[in-house]
Amino acid sequence: MSILPPPPAIYNSADELYHNVQTFANSQGYALVKKRTHKNRYGELKNITLCCDRGGVYNNSLGLTKKTRKRHKGTRLIDCPFELYAARDSDSKWHLEICNKNYNHDHLKDMSGHSITCKLTES
Repeated sequence: MSILPPPPAIYNSADELYHNVQTFANSQGYALVKKRTHKNRYGELKNITLCCDRGGVYNNSLGLTKKTRKRHKGTRLIDCPFELYAARDSDSKWHLEICNKNYNHDHLKDMSGHSITCKLTES
């Protein structure tokens, strides 16, 4: 699809990285969520994997088979493969890389369909 990924960049903190990448994504009509984070042995964040909020699939944790589980028509997970990776270097700078820039859906003009953009902020 023709959705632009955020440009690879270097950030001073994980919060700055997440905020800037999320702002860019919202301007392009998509949203990102943290798929995975890893900490070092001191409990400090060392890397983050971000993915499209439409990425992933529903698991079968209820013991239902594909034949017995009914798919909700309003579902948002469509296994979008888009993925970013950010890692902290020895100077505590965060480097953003694009792992997979492919999408399997179009961007949205109305971001109210993305739950991540509807969250309340401290302000």
